[in-house]
Amino acid sequence: MVKRMLFASILAIACLSLVLIAEETKKETQIQEPAKNSGLQRIVFPRGEELKAELYLWENGKETRLTDNNELECYQAFSPDGKKIAYCSSINKGINDWKSYEIWVMDADGKNKLKLATGISPMWSADSQKILFGNGEEKISVINADGKNETVLLKDKEFNYGHPKWSPDNKKIAFDSGKSGREEIYVADADGKNITQITKNPAQHIYSFAWSPDGRKIAFGAGHGPYHWDIYTISADGKDLTKVTPKIFSHGTFTWSPDGKKIACSLSNSTGGIEYTVSDLHGLYILGADGKTQQKLSDNVESSLSPQFSPDGKWIVYVSGADEISIISSDGKTKETLVKMSIGQGSNAIAFAPDFYWQTIKSK
Repeated sequence: MVKRMLFASILAIACLSLVLIAEETKKETQIQEPAKNSGLQRIVFPRGEELKAELYLWENGKETRLTDNNELECYQAFSPDGKKIAYCSSINKGINDWKSYEIWVMDADGKNKLKLATGISPMWSADSQKILFGNGEEKISVINADGKNETVLLKDKEFNYGHPKWSPDNKKIAFDSGKSGREEIYVADADGKNITQITKNPAQHIYSFAWSPDGRKIAFGAGHGPYHWDIYTISADGKDLTKVTPKIFSHGTFTWSPDGKKIACSLSNSTGGIEYTVSDLHGLYILGADGKTQQKLSDNVESSLSPQFSPDGKWIVYVSGADEISIISSDGKTKETLVKMSIGQGSNAIAFAPDFYWQTIKSK
């Protein structure tokens, strides 16, 4: 009798343990998938002509005009918490006159607009409290999101500072400059000290650059014209320069995968020199950050700009053509058009909300 009772007790405990394990496993088996009607579908984009464009919010199928300044609004960026939008307004309609740009901040619904400073390329700090920006010439500054406490971090007329970007941990700043006669990338401490040139540019111009998620590398586009450039990666200390693109010219924006092992970008199969047009630039690719692999995701009948990985790296959302936002699985097998909109010029300047289209759901 005692043995039976003991066996029954052990069996009951075992069954309870299995239930608890199953429940814990159920909790842990969460995956990231595109979530329609999740309430997280927000995009800010410019619409208009080259020297005149306003910002619009697309949210859950509803479009709202956010600005009405009759100016050129650009460089828009959501704060990491998704509550604010920083952007630039060109007060003199001079697309290359950096002194005509002003940094503004507004609520994500367009309310409570606040002018912060004169400058370009606003970038939010990880805690959504500060904004880093340049003025296209002699200085790089940081300012509180409420417009207070502007601090000049770097100031040197010879540098002609480009677009500054914080490292993911906000401990470093990278920026491009033509001080050496060619555009190069420099890295400094967050307070502006210890400036180091990390590139010896293999080409004349640098068109874009981005920190890897772990802050150890920087990817950058270098070339001889706006549609004739390649992507490279380099360690933040200037070592290990790697050409990522094959003999296919790159175009548009590019983005790191969350694990830092891949780069998504738009490539062209054209090799006709620098004279080909934007219409020749087609195809979404995933490239190995080590330059050893190339994976083509979309066919060559569409432009594929502004790619963005989902948090788990399994999906990529991007601008397809000039009027669609599409999503494609990272293996290229599943593709779907999510949003149809008329965005015209500025289609390569889409700002996705931090939580755009992704929600955590439990697998069944």
